[in-house]
Amino acid sequence: MKKVKVCFVAPGIYPCFTGNFLNSKIGGAELQQTFIAKQLAKKGMDVSCVTLDYGQPGGEVIDGVKMYSAYSPNEGIPALRFYYPNFWKLWQAFRRADADIYYVRCAGFLLGAVRLFCTIHKKKFVFAGAHDTDFIPKEVKIRFFRDKLLYQYGLKGANAIIVQTKRQLQLLKNNFKLNGIIIPNFLPFPVKDRERDSDDIILWVATIRKWKQPFHFIRLAKSFPSQKFVMIGGKDDFAPEVYKKVVDEAQKLRNLDFMGFEPFEKTERYFDRCKIFVNTSQHEGFPNTFLQAWRRGIPVISYVDPDDVIKNNGLGIVVKTENELARALDHLNNQLQQTNITSKIKKYYRENHSPAVIAMYEQLFIEILNSKK
Repeated sequence: MKKVKVCFVAPGIYPCFTGNFLNSKIGGAELQQTFIAKQLAKKGMDVSCVTLDYGQPGGEVIDGVKMYSAYSPNEGIPALRFYYPNFWKLWQAFRRADADIYYVRCAGFLLGAVRLFCTIHKKKFVFAGAHDTDFIPKEVKIRFFRDKLLYQYGLKGANAIIVQTKRQLQLLKNNFKLNGIIIPNFLPFPVKDRERDSDDIILWVATIRKWKQPFHFIRLAKSFPSQKFVMIGGKDDFAPEVYKKVVDEAQKLRNLDFMGFEPFEKTERYFDRCKIFVNTSQHEGFPNTFLQAWRRGIPVISYVDPDDVIKNNGLGIVVKTENELARALDHLNNQLQQTNITSKIKKYYRENHSPAVIAMYEQLFIEILNSKK
């Protein structure tokens, strides 16, 4: 059987492979693609990535995955850089990768560029949604109208569309009249035991954006002065004022440590100390942070509940208001002292989000390669 050649088109993915986060940010989409690419390479697939040019050597191979550089982050004239060097150098990188299947995650102009390339060169491509709003036209997180048109053009031609939840599948059908396949997010790690001690923390991890509602967590910490809170999050370039205000407010509380941006490996250490994880976002896809908590048996308090998995599987508490958030924290604190709820949470993670998920990608890519579509 022919070895499948898969290329992940992910401009910001290179730092996830090297661990050198010079721009102090990491997206959940890039993190998931890193996990998928590495696992597929281990399974024997020919895997590559098209990424930004950070000055890395051409044709570099990391963990079995070959890197193809496109354009550098600040290259070109602002009004013209979309066409050159961005679009032009992306196209050249696609050609060098010479994959059978190109994979794009997150709504954006990249999907349209990939469809155009694949149509001309008779290749196949896959889109993977990273957020519920990827499938809600009026809420899709794309700044420019041009890019929205390219995204919709690309979406309509994809050989397969991967969604994270049943809700995303329904949104795709309702809003775009397209079908998709559910493949859950996963972590390439087994369940993990941890020792509870007096330094257990209540943790929040996300990019600092307004819709992530970080101030809800800060006010929660203020309401529980005897508890230890830790907040981790990098700056959103489009809302630096929110980040500054978060820093200012967090510094006023003795029981809240604001750590700023931390890479995945370091956030893992905070999850080792975590007893309860809090998510205050107004909307999400399926957060990787949930999985980081659940592999350790840590319950989650969240404003969002993808496909009601928290409610239906006893993985924490879903809330709608700040009053409910405070009551949920108080309840879970008491519950953790009285019962052991970790086993049920770990069981859910093992059965739904463990490294076994990679078999679904293998099967899909082989089916696409063999399909005549």
